[in-house]
Amino acid sequence: RLVGLHPLLALQCSSASMAGGVATAAAMGPFYESLGVQDATVVGIACGTLGNIMASLIGGPVAVALIKKHKLKADPNDQPHVVKKTIHELNTDKLIKAFCITLLLALMAVPITWLFGVIKINMPICISCIFAGAIVRSICDAKKVELPTDEIEALEHMWLQLYLALIMMSTDFTKLAPLAGQVAIVVACQAIFICLFGYFISFNLFGRDYGAAVMTAGNIGWGCGSGPNAVANEKAVMDQYGWHNIAWVLYPSFAVIIDDIYNPIFLSIFGGLFKG
Repeated sequence: RLVGLHPLLALQCSSASMAGGVATAAAMGPFYESLGVQDATVVGIACGTLGNIMASLIGGPVAVALIKKHKLKADPNDQPHVVKKTIHELNTDKLIKAFCITLLLALMAVPITWLFGVIKINMPICISCIFAGAIVRSICDAKKVELPTDEIEALEHMWLQLYLALIMMSTDFTKLAPLAGQVAIVVACQAIFICLFGYFISFNLFGRDYGAAVMTAGNIGWGCGSGPNAVANEKAVMDQYGWHNIAWVLYPSFAVIIDDIYNPIFLSIFGGLFKG
């Protein structure tokens, strides 16, 4: 409100786009627009793109500053588990099976989204697909059913890139011009805040050791970008200063899973509070 920006647009500039990424911002945009806020989708997508860039630029330097200040070193015995990479040839029958499985998950996501709507939580259907996937995977593991993981992964990469391309192509960024000043202030303040939060809070809560510095880089990548930024930031730090298995295995996966669950709930609750 200090900069004359509607609170729902501010949410699109922050939690939806920065922690959730372009996909969550694109999913929440129509919901906020249905509450009477124009151009929420455009603002969210633009800020999600900016967040991905900023997170990659600021995460590593903050971690390096902590490493140098506290003279932190990696444990030489803490080495990554190296798996020999093999190229798997995609099987046509398995590819069709994977395609049918993903369609089934999308179908399951519809009632899951409806159930969340009953309790007044606007859950993006892409997040409902994650819940559906967790259910199906758990059942398959319990029944010892082998899934075509290579083919599912191939579809994942293809559809994700197609989805993002379609969003970018169908978004009119010229609508952002009247709000550019206010949006820039909110985004810049968030970048400053996440740096301070990582340096003074995350590092101390994570244990003040080398792994804490690595996870701080991941925290900044996740809090000002998205899950892939967290992974990229940690990898960049570890490539230069040494490996840390706990930071690499635990933090990105845990943070992204928790974020995918709580962020839509947070955005829906505050969306209702600020719609007036």
